[in-house]
Amino acid sequence: MIRILHTSDWHLGRWLYSFRRDGEFAAFLDWLCGVIRERQIDYLLVAGDVFDTGTPSPVAQKMYYRFLAALAATGCRGGGITSGNHDSASFLAAPKELLNAMNIRVVSVAAAPENIAEEVVVLPNRDGKPELAVCAVPFLKERDLRVMTPGESYEQRLQKMADGMCRHYQAAYEYARRFSVPVIAMGHLFAAGGQKTADDGVRDLAVGSLGVVDTASLDIGFDYVALGHLHIAQTVGGREYIRYSGSPLPVGFGEAKDVKQVVLVEIFDDGTPLNITPLPVPVFKKMYQIRGDLETIADRIEELRALNEDIFVEVFYDDPAFCSGLNGKIDELVKGSRLQVCRVHNRHCENFQAEQVSGEELEDVTAEDMFERCLEANRVEETQREQLRQLYRQVLQEIENDEAEE
Repeated sequence: MIRILHTSDWHLGRWLYSFRRDGEFAAFLDWLCGVIRERQIDYLLVAGDVFDTGTPSPVAQKMYYRFLAALAATGCRGGGITSGNHDSASFLAAPKELLNAMNIRVVSVAAAPENIAEEVVVLPNRDGKPELAVCAVPFLKERDLRVMTPGESYEQRLQKMADGMCRHYQAAYEYARRFSVPVIAMGHLFAAGGQKTADDGVRDLAVGSLGVVDTASLDIGFDYVALGHLHIAQTVGGREYIRYSGSPLPVGFGEAKDVKQVVLVEIFDDGTPLNITPLPVPVFKKMYQIRGDLETIADRIEELRALNEDIFVEVFYDDPAFCSGLNGKIDELVKGSRLQVCRVHNRHCENFQAEQVSGEELEDVTAEDMFERCLEANRVEETQREQLRQLYRQVLQEIENDEAEE
């Protein structure tokens, strides 16, 4: 039996607004090493987006290399890593030769290789004989999948991309099957029907149907398809063996309620169907969204304070009544606690958009006019308006005084 662990979309180095998350990433990698050791994993597969940017910070790099060094002591016999759309292909490939000595194969290229054999990783057993073939396909761009033709329609463009993706995976599979061992595919792509969240940080998703990969392109004989790119753990097209592991940490608050996981895949050499077991990833730091008026927000913050835990908080002030100094009041509510307020959304600021009047020039609109429009757009009660007008005039006067002194 071969035990494989499928994971993806680590996004090492990613910030949550202005807050670093290095502690969470380090805790995840330590936990992952423990799982690999305890579950006696033979091979680790990382399906892209190891880092959050193409120029990862020194801290993110240190965590990555420290993990790879620790991996050798877990009993894991190797694995495969592909580049995602967030990764720098050249950066990820830089230590390729060194990692080869650890039987960790990195397939990270800026463009699809002309020789498909470069994407097929053959992992040996303890006797040095082929045991597993991995079609490690990195994130493919449109130029990798089709030849541009002047005058082609949008539908023709879509069809060419779909055909190109199908040919690419078919070619990789045909090359890999010659080794007469189980064949696994890795891909960093957007499969048709895949689910995503509003603020998951996924870039380069399809516009309309462009770039969406049909399940038929992947359902061609692979024993398992390990996908990355979408952050929600899910199967594809109702097929248990084609799935996204999802991101191990919630990248944004939209993922805070998702159950994060890595996927244990066990392949038997006696013809028994493979066994797939999702393994839940612990929550290393809680994330909560709070919505409502100031009283509701204050009550919820008090409940979270009582937990006495490090928690990220995102606040949505939804009260129709205008609240002066909202950010300062929120800061007072969390003062002395272990809560970190990442962002405060004030409907009175975010809903305001200056209405453009036909033929009106910006220089024809005074600061007072714009302020009155803001009051009207946010439906500020008349009882509050005069006080706000006075405060606004005071601010304008102070600005004029400062400019005069300069």
